[in-house]
Amino acid sequence: MFEYDLTSPADTDLDLTFETPSAPQNSSQPTFSPYQFVATTLDKSSYNYYPTPYSQYSLTLLAVFKVNFYANSATPNNITLGSIFTYPRGILNTYGNTVVQYIFDGSRFVQPQETFTTRAGVVFYQYNLTQGQQVIFGVFGYQFTPRLYSAISVPGPSQYQFTLDSTRQQYLTITFPYQPKTQNNIPSFSLGSNIPSSYNLPSGYIALTSFQYSTSVNGPDTTSQQWIFAFNSLYGFTDVNGKSVSIRTSTLNCACASSSYSSFNTIYAADLSNNQLVCSNYGLACNYFAVIAKPTVLPSPSPSSPSPSSITRLTLGSSISSNIYSSSESKYYKVSLYSDTTVTISIYASSGYGSIYISKDSVPTSTNYDQLRSVSSYTTTLYVTSYSSYSREIYIMVTPSSSYMSFTISASSQSIYYSSTYPQMITGIVFASIFGLFSLIAIIVVIITINKNKNRPYVNV
Repeated sequence: MFEYDLTSPADTDLDLTFETPSAPQNSSQPTFSPYQFVATTLDKSSYNYYPTPYSQYSLTLLAVFKVNFYANSATPNNITLGSIFTYPRGILNTYGNTVVQYIFDGSRFVQPQETFTTRAGVVFYQYNLTQGQQVIFGVFGYQFTPRLYSAISVPGPSQYQFTLDSTRQQYLTITFPYQPKTQNNIPSFSLGSNIPSSYNLPSGYIALTSFQYSTSVNGPDTTSQQWIFAFNSLYGFTDVNGKSVSIRTSTLNCACASSSYSSFNTIYAADLSNNQLVCSNYGLACNYFAVIAKPTVLPSPSPSSPSPSSITRLTLGSSISSNIYSSSESKYYKVSLYSDTTVTISIYASSGYGSIYISKDSVPTSTNYDQLRSVSSYTTTLYVTSYSSYSREIYIMVTPSSSYMSFTISASSQSIYYSSTYPQMITGIVFASIFGLFSLIAIIVVIITINKNKNRPYVNV
């Protein structure tokens, strides 16, 4: 067997095996004759448009190889070629369960004589080859561009690269090197953008980019998982709000948090070299991920990132009155959002006017929120519903548009399965009352009529 380490696709190998049948002793068949072979990589662009066997996926040609056999004697051999294409860490942005090998017959790609899949990769065998013959074959797979907020399957060892900022050449790659290959109940994950509070970051650091990492119920295996941040320092950096920042590149690191309101912990297994930051979380809960660094000038905390102690708990069924004395000041509140409930938030200003921002699970900012409404002397009402099976937090930010603002805010909660019976009861009571009243009037009229007839003298005609 001959093994080749391939550079394209990266992190893949090609193993070639050769077999020739042995002639039995005292046989008239010719004995084995030595032969040579040469294996080369071909330009795949020359083979991109040839037909391929039917597949439910739109396959991409990943690589093309050629094997030539050369004779050292006039006696031919009956040769069996075996090709084992392996991708132990996965192929970038490619579903591993779609990788196949096809033979090129001169006008199209066709199925090999024998092919199958193993835990190591994909295998084929081609029989009855002789000296002077050549075999051209291609490796195909379904490739795509990963996007935020999209579910991405992990059917086996995989690695996926997200484009963060193409103009600055910034990319984030996530690997799943130990995910077992499977065709059923394939796990998946998704990434969503996140803006962490500066108070939850390690002291002295700012966040350059941050994501929420979510998985299916049967999440992918994250053993030896790596988060790889690639960048070009010549093009500079921006923070999570898109503002250009100057950082000390040597301080680049990764951080993880278990929830949106938890503190981020630095990943110590981080390697920074050649414009690439490679981080291994080694079991650290990484539901929220951030690339962090120390700026050349340490910024002061912004009003959009309040300290936990400055966020007031607004109890359900209660109200709070408060004043804001500066247009640069904001008030923050949080309300419990229990499973299968709707929370109603009401607010009005007795003096001044402003805005109310609402967000689930994270503190809202003027650029990152779920709901935004104006606040005036008229009552503004907002509704937040949870259909999940666990409790969450609603975060509220009230900002003035005037130099002074006085307001009252309240919150109440009701089950989404609650259906009030009071309107029906009231309608029934009113109907019954009216019906009873008319019945009573009718009875009185009948009694009066009878009495009048009793007192009238009887006249014979």
